[in-house]
Amino acid sequence: MEIRIIVLNMRHGEVRDGYINVELQAETIKKYEPNIIMLQEMDLFTERVNQIDELNIFKKITNLKYSSFGSNITFKDGWYGNAILSEFPIKSSENYMSSICSKETKGVLHSRIGIGNKEIDIYNTHFPVIPEERIKFAQEITYLMRRVKNTENVVIAGDFNLGLIPLSGKHNYKIEPQDSYFEIEELKKYFNEIEFNELTYEVGNPIGSIDKVMYRGNLKLVSIEKLNEEISDHYPILVKFEI
Repeated sequence: MEIRIIVLNMRHGEVRDGYINVELQAETIKKYEPNIIMLQEMDLFTERVNQIDELNIFKKITNLKYSSFGSNITFKDGWYGNAILSEFPIKSSENYMSSICSKETKGVLHSRIGIGNKEIDIYNTHFPVIPEERIKFAQEITYLMRRVKNTENVVIAGDFNLGLIPLSGKHNYKIEPQDSYFEIEELKKYFNEIEFNELTYEVGNPIGSIDKVMYRGNLKLVSIEKLNEEISDHYPILVKFEI
């Protein structure tokens, strides 16, 4: 059986500067008929998105009725974090929050999904913006993998912020690509790396391949591609596995 997973940093629904349109994001993603969607930077009921429930909007438009949400920050009278939507039942879910992030708390949202008589563990994450913290964050993830009893099928994906360097000012960054990254080498102790060098950030003038998918177990990688859809400051990724 083939499963289709879409990964997107949705920038709290901001399609372009100051313009919130979660409906457009969800409708665009729906075209690709995903079975599972992994979203980073989702807002629930915050002031900056006019108190809307972004998760519920995605569920209604995509018709993916199972979902989980991991709040990493209580923000502007609401919550901000990562979300997983699934065509298949979510049997359990847990949000693991990191204590090493100095700028913005990050987490790893884990959902165990039942697909027929099989199960798959999905880990949705958003790495810190500071390089040293990304390495520690990856070490926390591999520690977590040793502690959690996973199924034989595991996927981790999200905004890994690879090569990102913070500059002065709010949300001001540059990208310094490297031949290899310590955080990826750390995760390779547990996961298989997928060869994927498409520039996913930022939309309109892409300079960084910072969104990643890794996996382990009995999954067979079918394909991975960047979707040329400008519905955030990141391009979505579509990855297909046989399970």
